[in-house]
Amino acid sequence: MNRTLKKTVAGMTLLSFAGVVAASGCPAVADSIWEEGMVAAGGAMTSAITGMVNAVSAERSYNLQRVTGALKVLAEQINSSANNSNSQLRSAKEAAASVQADIYNFKGISKALFDYGPRTGQGYNPCVEQDRSKNLNVALGEASNDMQEKVIREIDAAPGAFVPDRGVAIAQRMRDAANLYCTPGDAAAGLCSAPGPMAGKDLDASNFFASAPGGSTQSNAKSALLNNLFGLPAVALPASAVATPVGQAFLDQKRTSDAVNSVAQASLKSIQSWTEARSSTGGATDNQSVLDALSSKVDTYAGGADYDNWAAAQTSQSERGLLVELAKMEALDLSMGYMEYQSEERREAAAAAKLALMAGQMPNSDATAQAALARSRVTQ
Repeated sequence: MNRTLKKTVAGMTLLSFAGVVAASGCPAVADSIWEEGMVAAGGAMTSAITGMVNAVSAERSYNLQRVTGALKVLAEQINSSANNSNSQLRSAKEAAASVQADIYNFKGISKALFDYGPRTGQGYNPCVEQDRSKNLNVALGEASNDMQEKVIREIDAAPGAFVPDRGVAIAQRMRDAANLYCTPGDAAAGLCSAPGPMAGKDLDASNFFASAPGGSTQSNAKSALLNNLFGLPAVALPASAVATPVGQAFLDQKRTSDAVNSVAQASLKSIQSWTEARSSTGGATDNQSVLDALSSKVDTYAGGADYDNWAAAQTSQSERGLLVELAKMEALDLSMGYMEYQSEERREAAAAAKLALMAGQMPNSDATAQAALARSRVTQ
């Protein structure tokens, strides 16, 4: 309570007390001046009280407005704070979701790289191994085709081959023996002047199984070995003798001999084709024969020069990479099993041909008579 209010209250108290005294019939002072002063003082006090009440009412109204405004401001602040909190919470959740998505993507990419990457998910050295396997298959196909051509092209006594004169073949063999294949023993016997650069290779089976570039002197020595093995080509009969019984018997015997020899010729030429290095594939098997390429792949898994690198690579392979490598090994094993089957087929055919030859050479008068009768009918 301020000082003006205190004075007003005190004046009102005195005035009330004076009024009470006057009302009781005992005025303290019976004077017009006093009464006028008291009336004036009462009016002043009334005006002061009225002003005070008005001031208090205005103050209360102002305070109410201030409190109301403060409450509105507080409400806005609370609302703004809640909105900011929600916005921050949403931003935090969005950031967390973004981080989780990045982590998920990173894990997915990392797993994909680990499972399918060239270093961990494709087996050992995938590009080189793929090229080598592909070129090996190409080389096997070329070797198979070469075998069929080599029998006809490089063997003098090939099936169905006839020459007008054996002298040409004999002369060529003697020239090669003197210039290329002459041995120290041949030179001492006077068959040639000095040992040749490929001394004895036309008679050496060990050279036949060694790898050599196609068309090289070493490869030609293999063909010379087969020609020495199968002998000279047959001389063509004159046209007048072909239709005779003797001529028919000769041709029949020649066909039988060719059929028997063809089994061995095909098998030996297959070996020669597999030991010839080719440079036409344009890949990892260039300058490697089929057998060398196979040996290289097997050595990778069996302690060869590349085994340590292969073994080290397996330690970092994913499960898929190990399965891929296992599949490659199984595929190589299956391929080698098929080649072994082909080899066994040729061996079985050679044994069957030998048995057929032996059976044909057994004395059988009835079969001989039937063959002579059949040949004689040809001339009728």
